[in-house]
Amino acid sequence: MKHGRNGLRLDHFKSLITALIVLGLLTDIFDGIIARKLNICFYLGIISGVEIMVILLILKVWTNDVPGIYHAILLRQGKTIKRNKLFNG
Repeated sequence: MKHGRNGLRLDHFKSLITALIVLGLLTDIFDGIIARKLNICFYLGIISGVEIMVILLILKVWTNDVPGIYHAILLRQGKTIKRNKLFNG
């Protein structure tokens, strides 16, 4: 499934960070500090999901590549947002 240009969207970036935390969790499985990393990964996933739901509730019409809540509020007010080529092409 293509998402426009070959840019890294913010939600992809969050998924990448979460995946890196999971990788760190798996590599440190024998160090005994699993609980802290698991909690960080869990709460980052919860925060990311809640942010996506809030963005969906704020927007009046479906819009692709909305980087965050602040930008969703700007779009709801009819303003344009500056698109970053790296995060949301």
